[in-house]
Amino acid sequence: MSVDAAIDKLKNWQSVNSAPDYKMRVRELDDDEDRDVPQQRYCFELSIPMKENGKKIRQQQYDYSGAMIGKLKPEERENYKNEIDGYIRAGYWQDLEVSPLPRRYNCAISDLLPVVVFPVKQEGRHTRIRPCADARGANEQSPRASYRGGCISSILQHIMIGWREGFCVHTRDVKKAFYK
Repeated sequence: MSVDAAIDKLKNWQSVNSAPDYKMRVRELDDDEDRDVPQQRYCFELSIPMKENGKKIRQQQYDYSGAMIGKLKPEERENYKNEIDGYIRAGYWQDLEVSPLPRRYNCAISDLLPVVVFPVKQEGRHTRIRPCADARGANEQSPRASYRGGCISSILQHIMIGWREGFCVHTRDVKKAFYK
């Protein structure tokens, strides 16, 4: 089956296997949309319905990020800012105060619950200050979703049982998981 034929099967909204209330599709990019690579033609969309007819369940989400950022040393604060700027430059995140949502999205910024982003220190790692997102408010508003695959211990056990000399396991960080 060609790539175009496979994409044709995904162009209409369809339920996600482990989360039937969620809908997904693949659509052709508009001319004005950012691309991860110049030859990208399509994007994957996920529609997440809101519970309670859009009524906010969590009235306020405490923003503890300011206090956590305030405790960082100047060099750590700069590293944290650079990580976030990198996410924005790569198109993974948007600063909604600077660039509003495009019209193709059927909601207003005021409909979205805030996601608090705070720094997590990782000594001895390449990314020493990692941005971490707290989306509990948004998760409370969305229907339950599940994962039907094996648990981590089962997956690791299968890897260990099937391990052969010369095998290699590759992992990717979240930054690379967006598209690559």
